[in-house]
Amino acid sequence: MDEQGRFGLYEKLYFHELDRKDKLLARLNLPLGMIVGLLTFFGFLLSKPPSGDDWPYVFFWVFYDWAFVAFVLALWHFRKAWIRGEYDYVIPVLKRLEDHFQGQLKPYFGTDEDGLNSYFEKVIYDYYVEGATINATNNDQRSNEIDQLSKYVALSATFAIASFIPFFIANHT
Repeated sequence: MDEQGRFGLYEKLYFHELDRKDKLLARLNLPLGMIVGLLTFFGFLLSKPPSGDDWPYVFFWVFYDWAFVAFVLALWHFRKAWIRGEYDYVIPVLKRLEDHFQGQLKPYFGTDEDGLNSYFEKVIYDYYVEGATINATNNDQRSNEIDQLSKYVALSATFAIASFIPFFIANHT
């Protein structure tokens, strides 16, 4: 593969990773809605928890506590998926690139237009390589966090529904 082919490939991969980030962040909408729903459900369950020493009391608190622990773990993974420790890499805005080109590179290269253009292409090439690498790593980690988030939200919902059974029995007997 020649240099132009590699440049085109790296450019394509860079923009693919930016698009992938947007798609991954869009996948957080459903778990966020479920988190809000679970938070509301937890509040409802705490409005009249079973009292006494009988089995609904014990089972309610066991399932409720497990649901809440899974809920906290889901929040932890949501945070890690949404806010990456290492930020995504983006190419500087065009104004900054043009200022760098006109203000620093052009006077240095003088009349050597071929050298100037070749060096500027290398700068852009380096941005694509570094950006695609950092963004791919972040997106892979983000994807793993979303997977864990989904598991803990589902687990929390399951335990919350299980805690509703003794809640219902205790409040309707």
